[in-house]
Amino acid sequence: MSEGFARVDEVAFVRRPPEDRDAAAILFWCDGVLRAPAPASPDRVTVLPGRRETLERCLREGWTLLALSWHPEVSAGRHTADEVEAVFARTQELLGVPIGHAYCPHPDGPPVCWCRKPLPGLGLALMRSHGADPARSLYVGRDASDRTFARAGPRSSATPGNSLPARRLPHHGPADRLAGPVGRGRTPREDP
Repeated sequence: MSEGFARVDEVAFVRRPPEDRDAAAILFWCDGVLRAPAPASPDRVTVLPGRRETLERCLREGWTLLALSWHPEVSAGRHTADEVEAVFARTQELLGVPIGHAYCPHPDGPPVCWCRKPLPGLGLALMRSHGADPARSLYVGRDASDRTFARAGPRSSATPGNSLPARRLPHHGPADRLAGPVGRGRTPREDP
């Protein structure tokens, strides 16, 4: 009360997702998970084995598919945004499924933006733009920054080997529904 307030009301915090965001999404880190790392041009894109089939299955099961990447070469002037978009368009063509994409163009070094892993801003913005609920979504990445990213955004993270954890996740169903080259997890139709 010494700060000049007449009273302080304590109110319990309850997180309620917006009603227009109820889709279940899987966010994938592009490089090293969906495709070979850092293709410099569309003709150098190589989709990793089994990814197309796994993404087709995820799409049939009702998942919204999203992808993230980091392109510091844009801020360095070595590539343009149009070149990065062309590489992703080729990635999507080879994967054969609709997949939303966003990328961080900021430079190497400590993250100075909200959109570069391990900060969750870019993934959360991408999920929001596609109507995805982070509580019903999963993330598949490849390193320690992916685990940190997933703790702040979607529910799960992949680790080296490019697979979702095989353990049962809190409030999730069977962990064998995404078995295959990309991983193991749950279907979006299972209640979180």
